[in-house]
Amino acid sequence: MSLPNLAVIVDAIRMIAREEVMPRFEKVGFSVKEDGSLLTEADIATNQRVQSYLKQHWPDIDFLSEEMESEQQEALLRDADLLWCLDPVDGTSNFAAGFPLFAVSLALFSKGEVVLAITYDPVRDEAFT
Repeated sequence: MSLPNLAVIVDAIRMIAREEVMPRFEKVGFSVKEDGSLLTEADIATNQRVQSYLKQHWPDIDFLSEEMESEQQEALLRDADLLWCLDPVDGTSNFAAGFPLFAVSLALFSKGEVVLAITYDPVRDEAFT
């Protein structure tokens, strides 16, 4: 299997962040997860959109999200040959507090090694790969 095109992934993450994260910035509703971390509507919506996009285009690649239970994460990390790993709002505390220091972070692992990664800052419209 050939690796997904990085430019295509960057464009998709940029579009999803503009549509799901930025409209919710500074208008944040959130809850507190069992581990004490915050969960916002932007986390949930971005997670769903990115997962749907990746499954549509690369259905054979497993998907792990920061929003999953730790047991699910551990099983995927242990067993998956190819694995997308997403933090839908990396810096949720900053996001929830209205600080413009957060990003959408996505990586593709092959047998435990990172083969593709993007961190997208939707406030500054900057992507780091």
